[in-house]
Amino acid sequence: MTSIKVLKKRFEEVTNAVSRLVDDRYFFLEYKKYLEEHPNIDKNNEFLYFIGLNYVETTCLGIFRQVDRNPKSQSLLNILKTIQKEHESFTLGFFCRKYRRSNAGLGNGIKDFSQFALKDGKKISPKKVKSDILALIKITKPIVKYRHKFVAHRNIRKVTINVKMNDLYTVIDFLEKMVSKYQLLINQAGMPSLRAGNSHPNLQAVFKE
Repeated sequence: MTSIKVLKKRFEEVTNAVSRLVDDRYFFLEYKKYLEEHPNIDKNNEFLYFIGLNYVETTCLGIFRQVDRNPKSQSLLNILKTIQKEHESFTLGFFCRKYRRSNAGLGNGIKDFSQFALKDGKKISPKKVKSDILALIKITKPIVKYRHKFVAHRNIRKVTINVKMNDLYTVIDFLEKMVSKYQLLINQAGMPSLRAGNSHPNLQAVFKE
């Protein structure tokens, strides 16, 4: 049985990994914005293709890590499976401890817990966690397939997989949403965004002419 203390530590590492995906997307979009604002840059330059390809492949690998089924892997999927398996550990009493010690109040704790809970409101619903697991597997399936057939390996037979940049962004949004949701369950802490905010004040400096 995995203790909640151990689960918190594992979840912190997953949170950091997904936060990196969110930040990397921000960097890449800023880079694309800079290219669009400077018409004198040759958009057909092979170096720009190199940067774009490496972003796509790195992001595919990062997304795959969050749905890696290997039991030794630190992935969001494995953490959700652990929560589903050990759902009886996540009770209303456990969840509301921090609320009782803070200004948040017990009423807010009960309200926040309800999105995870069974009808009696006392324990979390394993079916709700299972629903999130299935949604995670479904939305990442094309990216995982692309990773298997083109990034980590090269298929002998010709395979067509249509993965667009917006598909990557959509999956990153979903991962961020799931991490924020289960951050609340595991740590009773709100986390509306995983973006690092203004922690990169020198980002624009690299684009100075």
